[in-house]
Amino acid sequence: MPCWPRPTRQLMDDVLTLNGIPLGWNIDWGLTDWNVPPGVFTQQGTWMEALVAIASAAVGYLIPHPSDQSIRVRHRYPVASWEWSAVTPDFVLPVDAVARESLRWLEKPGYNCVFVSGQDVGVLGQVTRAGTQYVDRIRVVREKGDTIIKEVPVYVPVQADAACTINRGFVRLHDAAAAGDLPEPAGDADAAAAEIALSAVAGAVADNYQTCHENAEQLRALQAWVRAGISNQVIDLSR
Repeated sequence: MPCWPRPTRQLMDDVLTLNGIPLGWNIDWGLTDWNVPPGVFTQQGTWMEALVAIASAAVGYLIPHPSDQSIRVRHRYPVASWEWSAVTPDFVLPVDAVARESLRWLEKPGYNCVFVSGQDVGVLGQVTRAGTQYVDRIRVVREKGDTIIKEVPVYVPVQADAACTINRGFVRLHDAAAAGDLPEPAGDADAAAAEIALSAVAGAVADNYQTCHENAEQLRALQAWVRAGISNQVIDLSR
């Protein structure tokens, strides 16, 4: 192979060349092209196996022409699955040809990114799906909450702890509200100090708010996932 970067389309032309002489096959390239660094692509076997390896690197496949010496290279999934609802299909199956149709729900993790790297050379890159703002929002909410909690001693210093007394009634009322229960009737003992610092209360409140915001973003993401829907359709065709 050449000692300089080559587009994948030209790599196929190289595969179909023997001692500088073309084998007579044409490539109808339908994938997104990219440059391959020198010395990266190596393949042993037939020229067809080499073509399959190049196409498979981009999740593509080969379609030999039935009569001409031409090979079409196409994406296995030309359109991302989350965009299928807005795409006009290339082929529509006649209703009379369908013997059975069924749907099966598949629940899978909502992954939104992949890591792509070269095997021997190259870099490691993270590719995140555009539009997955909810995953990023949850991360931002968590980072902001952690920062706020770390700042509690700055905003509620030891002087504030010494100047403010947290009574037992406050603690019981707070814990009951957090648990969603009604508190027990108040008593004289509720007026006594609870030996809990004001800064500890501020930290607990900040942590609770952080959890609430995370749950809210997770709920929004779940609602969007349900609206999108994930299903597997099976169709049997009659002959």
